[in-house]
Amino acid sequence: MNESSQRGTTRRSNRWVAHALLLLALMAGRGWAQGVPSPMEPPIPIDGGPPPDDGTPPPPANTARFNVHGVVRNSLTGEGVGHALVQIEGDAHSGALTAGDGSFELTAVPAGAQTFTVTKPGFQDRPFGGEAVELLQGGGRESIHASGNHSVVVAEGMPELSFVLGPAAAIEGMVQLANGEPAPGVVVQLARRSIESGHRVWQLQSQARTHAGGNFRFGSLVPGEYAVFTSPFLDADAPRFDDNATEEDTDASNPAREAAGYAAVYYPDARDPGGLTPITLNAGQTQQIAFTLTQETFHRVSVGIADQPASLGAATVHGSLMDAAGRSLEYRSSYNPRSNSMVAMLPDGNYQMLIATAPSFDLNGPRRQTHRNPSLGVVEFTVAGKPLTVPRVALVEQQPPPIEVNTLGGSTSEERTHEMVVLASQAAGWVDDGMVSAYASGPLNGPLAATYTVPGVYWLHPQLSEKDLCEDSLSAAGAPMAREPVRVAVGGSTPPLTLTLRHDCAQLTLSLPAAVMGFGSGEEPYYTVYVVPDFDFTHDLNELTLRPTSGGSLTVESLTPGRYRVYTFAGPHPLAFHDRAALARLRAQEVTLLPGAKAELTLEVGGK
Repeated sequence: MNESSQRGTTRRSNRWVAHALLLLALMAGRGWAQGVPSPMEPPIPIDGGPPPDDGTPPPPANTARFNVHGVVRNSLTGEGVGHALVQIEGDAHSGALTAGDGSFELTAVPAGAQTFTVTKPGFQDRPFGGEAVELLQGGGRESIHASGNHSVVVAEGMPELSFVLGPAAAIEGMVQLANGEPAPGVVVQLARRSIESGHRVWQLQSQARTHAGGNFRFGSLVPGEYAVFTSPFLDADAPRFDDNATEEDTDASNPAREAAGYAAVYYPDARDPGGLTPITLNAGQTQQIAFTLTQETFHRVSVGIADQPASLGAATVHGSLMDAAGRSLEYRSSYNPRSNSMVAMLPDGNYQMLIATAPSFDLNGPRRQTHRNPSLGVVEFTVAGKPLTVPRVALVEQQPPPIEVNTLGGSTSEERTHEMVVLASQAAGWVDDGMVSAYASGPLNGPLAATYTVPGVYWLHPQLSEKDLCEDSLSAAGAPMAREPVRVAVGGSTPPLTLTLRHDCAQLTLSLPAAVMGFGSGEEPYYTVYVVPDFDFTHDLNELTLRPTSGGSLTVESLTPGRYRVYTFAGPHPLAFHDRAALARLRAQEVTLLPGAKAELTLEVGGK
């Protein structure tokens, strides 16, 4: 049975419930065109008494209402989609199921701007003019690209609405053993290529456990690029090296120094993430894949820690495993306090282990952390056909260097009150990418104090919230950080960083053309805009949205003087704005901003 993660199923579950409830209402005698009665219709009194009060205030008596007609079509075939649910967001009582030809009617809809949603299991909404809906579920959230909402201005004589649903894609597969037998109960994981902070990253999306026949399925997928891989597992009687490990499991004197198991496999047959083959899905496509798992010997690996347990204080010791390129692996390790070592069971291969101590809480008093920085150690080793004892690793207390801040054109006394944060997102090329943490922070009248960051490769993102400050450059030992990520190493050997800011920032006012602003009624067009510097930069860019009903213009402030390219898309559109080669293939408007300038630009919305 497919065990999709909770964050990936909550939205779908809610839509299934709404779909089912409305279907029951219609089956009870309400026609296709009638839909559900308007929430403004008074409830039927019981035994002649007054209608129950649901706590909502009555609408203005003079609110105009109109019937809304439309059709829902399949994006691939152009045919009408039957039994799709069309609703007004925020009003669970208003809605209608489409007829067999995709047509629908909503009655007594209040005039003015309304938000419509269109849902049907097995389909994904495609908002006005946009690409297929984009699910970004990192950290349990969904981006605005997942909304699928339609802004509709309801008025007398409005045109018929036309919505488009794209058939969802799926990945189906089979996991079998080398002897041809099915492999039930194997955890299969799914990652999707997405865009975070202008970079293309892999992000975990869901997982499934194979059925008795070894089969699994990931459904309701949007078009895109996916990676599928299995989690490693040992035979049932093998010692454990995860959160459920016992002291006997991790005891180095335990004679069970080898066990049979199955290594992680990255589709189609790679042993680490660097060798996987991505799967590209189109709308409505179902891709069939297969894994073959071969039983092999897992060997006990013991990595000793040079520090004595007493010197570690009340710290908790953790270990994480990576491949030779620093990409995280699914294998687990546990700390054995008696031998002061990290212990794992691993198949043959090349590995890195990161060992870290973390301050613990005082359980006998107020829950406060100690002020000691974490200590870290990294060791590389190879498992080759036998158990392995790695020489003891020294843990080094981390003391990350601060970020020096310079301001061109002098500084002001107001900068003493300006607080700034620099964020870091991982850039190792695997599923940890896009995970954001604070790298440094502090007032601008001195160096930004760096916080503890796990060793690895990171893109840095200064957060510039002050209108009178903009980025000039961020460099490490003179090398620009816009083109190369920073490498955080054990022992604080990260190169010194320098952030240079400037006061002569420019601003740019963007406006929709008059032809778009003349929009009257029906589904409202909206546009996603990116203002991308044509020079090196590290700060995050805002995704801007313009629509006629919100004024059709906005002003972007705190822009570094220089040349910019402005990219405009109809509907939602995530953009890898750090990918210069990809940007070169897109149509853009160019504008040059002088120091302190206030410029204006009318957007060209004729295409991508």
